[in-house]
Amino acid sequence: MKDTLTKLHNEAIQLGATRARLIPVSSIVVDERVRLKCLVPLCDKYNHNLMCPPNLPSVAEFRESLNRYSKALFVQLVCENNGKISKTEARKHALRLHEIIHALERKALHLGFPLAAGLIGGSCKLCRECI
Repeated sequence: MKDTLTKLHNEAIQLGATRARLIPVSSIVVDERVRLKCLVPLCDKYNHNLMCPPNLPSVAEFRESLNRYSKALFVQLVCENNGKISKTEARKHALRLHEIIHALERKALHLGFPLAAGLIGGSCKLCRECI
């Protein structure tokens, strides 16, 4: 399994991730306060994006599902912005991260991890339906 996870790590870097690190799932903190960021003040994506609340599992359900995994590949994409970034530029970088995570999920499936799940922060940017 370690060789397979190393392949995923290397694939992340080849796809353009700035950093990738295998971490134990037990080190991931799932905090209910994150959901508050969607509600206070109410996000304009709330109930409009299929990958945002209330269209997602509860925090408790997510925590329970996450705990069924043992390892996670944490992927970071660092983008230079000189302190200011346009909405268009931010969306471009977010879409790039989505593409990397999607490709890694597909690769994990082919490497024998049929239950691999690629997760990102923020609202989904893959199609215009939810934007």
